Amino acid sequence: MSGRSVITIGNFDGVHRGHQAILTAGRALADQLGIRLEALTFDPSPREVLQPDHAPRRLCTAQQRLEWLKAAGADHVIVLDPRHGLLDTPAREFLEWLERHHPPAAMVEGPDFRFGHQRQGDLTMLRKWALSRKIDLVVAPKLLRQINDHHNLELSSSVCRELLRLGRVRELELCLGRPFTLRGVVTVGEKRGRALGVPTANLQTDDRQMLPSDGVYAGRASIGGAKDAWWPAAISVGIKPTFATRRRIIEAHLLGYAGDLYDQSLDLTFEHWVRDQQRFPNVTELAAQLRRDLDKTRDLLRLDQTAGFSESNSEPLPLAFQ
Repeated sequence: MSGRSVITIGNFDGVHRGHQAILTAGRALADQLGIRLEALTFDPSPREVLQPDHAPRRLCTAQQRLEWLKAAGADHVIVLDPRHGLLDTPAREFLEWLERHHPPAAMVEGPDFRFGHQRQGDLTMLRKWALSRKIDLVVAPKLLRQINDHHNLELSSSVCRELLRLGRVRELELCLGRPFTLRGVVTVGEKRGRALGVPTANLQTDDRQMLPSDGVYAGRASIGGAKDAWWPAAISVGIKPTFATRRRIIEAHLLGYAGDLYDQSLDLTFEHWVRDQQRFPNVTELAAQLRRDLDKTRDLLRLDQTAGFSESNSEPLPLAFQ
């Protein structure tokens, strides 16, 4: 079994709880066999190559996906470029390619797993092939998640995108196992927030990354990848209707932070919906509403901290309230 691994293959966009269940099963099998767990994923996604005008925007960056796959149990993440012939490879030839380049001792996949040219390969083909090679195959069941309106949803990246499109970040956190997080670089903005007494960091994200619905949110910010220091943040997504800005902008005010953020990497979590975007008749009323937004952000995040809310069962992260 030397040189062989437990293999799982997928896009893994968002690395939601359904993906995590696959990785958990793979981790257990790898530990049992005394070998490593490898996750094979794609960048760009096959759909971004085949249907670039219709491909959904991403729930996470490629780097976030790599980090979360490893956090979910993968020893090694292999990123495949589907443009290098893989999309034209017939299903049976894809399995031969897999056996040559990433020989599996076992595989773990979800119930909808497809592979090969035009997704012609399915679990029936994979089972027959695995049996002929004496490769263990584990199929993780679909996961259901009950959200606040008591509907059971099948966990999928599509469901996560729909919740994000609607701004339902609390339910999305239940599906992801962590708050939705935007990662980007702070750029120079119009500095309107500073003039109103609420300086903001303008976040430039990957154009392929999906944004939440326009609105104001309460969340947290991590600067430069620091995992042990999170600042409470009031976050605005939208077109600044009071100033008739047409371009969608992501900006955040970090409560209690006074340093220079320009050109720094920033992670923004979206943990609570606060309000819709709205147009104010003048900047005085806008400034008053921004102060109310900051107060509500403090209250919501302080309540989380007091209650120890953590759907992902991770340790509570420190918050700086000032």
